[in-house]
Amino acid sequence: MILHLDDRLLHGKILHGWSAARASRIVLLSLRLEDSGLSSRCQEVAGGVPCICLAGAAKLPEPDPGDFWLTDNLGLAKELLEAGLVESLKILGLRQGGEELAADFSPDSSNRKMLDEMASQGLRIEIQSFPSSPARIWPF
Repeated sequence: MILHLDDRLLHGKILHGWSAARASRIVLLSLRLEDSGLSSRCQEVAGGVPCICLAGAAKLPEPDPGDFWLTDNLGLAKELLEAGLVESLKILGLRQGGEELAADFSPDSSNRKMLDEMASQGLRIEIQSFPSSPARIWPF
């Protein structure tokens, strides 16, 4: 599966620019889903596309080729990698106050280290904030 990561989770660029609106279903993984009304809001903005909202990596549905998998948490992405579920990670936005390395991509030092570890395990990591922009492969 291709896992998309954006720290804003679900928003207009995800739904329209990244084809989530044409997916057979959207699978959202976020620790924020436990403590807020974010889950019901996701259902509203998904525009009729079935939306599975999970507060973590437990009890994952079987991946389907038409799915659009999305998380806002690099730690959850690492869990999915370690479980053998992720073949590539596409980072759409990761803004954490570190050095800006690309558009919408300024990971702090701990997340840079985690990205390096994941890449060293063979995970293909692409940084691509807009569908029309070229992807950059991490590390760069």
